[in-house]
Amino acid sequence: MRLREETDYPFDGSIRTQIDAIENETNALDFTLYLRVPQWAGSFECKLNGETISLVPENGYLPMKRVFRAGDIIELVLPLKPRLQIEASGGCTVRVGALLLALPVQSERRVLRGEPPFADYEFLPCSNWRFAVDPNELSSAVIERRSPGKTPFADDSPPLVLRLKMAPVPEKNWPMVRHSAGPVPPPFAAAPETYTEQTLIPYGCARLRIAQFPIVKIEEEK
Repeated sequence: MRLREETDYPFDGSIRTQIDAIENETNALDFTLYLRVPQWAGSFECKLNGETISLVPENGYLPMKRVFRAGDIIELVLPLKPRLQIEASGGCTVRVGALLLALPVQSERRVLRGEPPFADYEFLPCSNWRFAVDPNELSSAVIERRSPGKTPFADDSPPLVLRLKMAPVPEKNWPMVRHSAGPVPPPFAAAPETYTEQTLIPYGCARLRIAQFPIVKIEEEK
């Protein structure tokens, strides 16, 4: 049997598997194909030759038992939605599917020692990186995708970006510590009119980045 898979995962949730050949007299084979469903996927859609089929996950996999034939096409679609994950620090990370997202920070490169291109460098932040996440804004965040290039995690053309309104954090609340971002501050109240749209990209696409954020405190309605 020969299978061919087409996907831009993890930048896209569509995974297409085609059975190109089954090398026996009938060009068919009865077996069970297991499709992986990650824990973060709250739902999924599976199609066989364009028709939606019902499968029940078992221990993180979708077992598809049937007689497969050459030319069969199996499509698994995992919805990629932004979600928050609370970290041990009390801050949060923003994730889309299997991707950890980060806020890219513009930087100035300086030579510490040696001669380029074999020098030691330091990168100093040149743009504001102090932002917090309001959980209420996730539902209106916008995901934009493009086809991955030869270098999917290139910093100049990330295959996936998330446009998210974020709250500014006062510098006094989140100071630098030993030339790095200090501990993530605790949840705090922020005025929605101060929010600005920020662009988050996959962690691996950013050289200098912030990937863990404070949380805007959600006030309960009285």
